[in-house]
Amino acid sequence: MSKDECIEVVERIYASWNQQVSPMQKKLVYRSWWRILGDLDNQIVHEIIDALVIEAGYMPRPGEIRRRTINRIHGIRIPSAMEAWQQFREAADASASGSYEGRGVHEMVAVTVKALGGTRAYSLHTNGDREQFIHEYTNKVSEYEATLYGVESQEWTPLGSPNSN
Repeated sequence: MSKDECIEVVERIYASWNQQVSPMQKKLVYRSWWRILGDLDNQIVHEIIDALVIEAGYMPRPGEIRRRTINRIHGIRIPSAMEAWQQFREAADASASGSYEGRGVHEMVAVTVKALGGTRAYSLHTNGDREQFIHEYTNKVSEYEATLYGVESQEWTPLGSPNSN
């Protein structure tokens, strides 16, 4: 997306949530959003905004738009922590009964199981075990998202410096 397209995105988001960009902060706001969204496809970003306008009660931050856009581009859907626990328990129950039908678990669930000791983790079943699983799952998802959604390293130039735009 171009810088002008990014300005349009920011103004559309602010208008959709009945907010105003402070005239004194306008340049900083545009630069901040450009830093997070500048490398994304403008058309897909607008499709994400369409969905958010309908479903979100609060104005999204640029990181939310970045995550959703990248997920759409790559066809990614990461299960919630409770969905992951459910997949894990179904796999554990099927394994224990000997009736495992090969129903797969999401990649992030498999990574979590491996971190918890592989198939030995299938003995986890109590509320405390669920909390342990969810904690580990959340950490693994965060690590994955850090690589997936990362922004190219850029030097931040303060407003008013000769190199600022």
